[in-house]
Amino acid sequence: TKNIDSPFIVHTNDFDVKVLGTEFNINSNTIDQTVSLAKGKVNIVLKESKDEINLIPNEELVWNAKTKAVTKRNFDVAKILAWKDNILLLDDVKIEDALPKINQFYGVNFVIKDPEIATKHIQGSFKDQTIDEFITSLEFISDLSITKTSQNNIEIAKNHEK
Repeated sequence: TKNIDSPFIVHTNDFDVKVLGTEFNINSNTIDQTVSLAKGKVNIVLKESKDEINLIPNEELVWNAKTKAVTKRNFDVAKILAWKDNILLLDDVKIEDALPKINQFYGVNFVIKDPEIATKHIQGSFKDQTIDEFITSLEFISDLSITKTSQNNIEIAKNHEK
């Protein structure tokens, strides 16, 4: 509910996002932190520089926590907000780059056992899949061997059946 005297503000380590009646997504779990706006308007204040950036629908701000670089760009709303519909969307990314998203989506810790695997690309849309169903799909589409070593730790290795 809109309340001028008490604005809704989302705080991350590097920026504050003041919500101005909107639908948006924030990902601050990677080096490239993003604020992606689907509807409405947000105002972002970078904590270090105090710079303010406004976003309109279909725009996102990308903040690189390492280099401090700021990028404002357009984005595909359906891809960024797929997680809301319980869809894990991997859009032709290296496995090493997909792991943070996979780990966060399923609450697990995938570990690559062979460095060759890290740069292998993966693409797919996984809707309403349990972790076991996802593992089976990933093994099939990428020809990898995936083993649960404990409840939340999962190792990815080359498939040695060939």
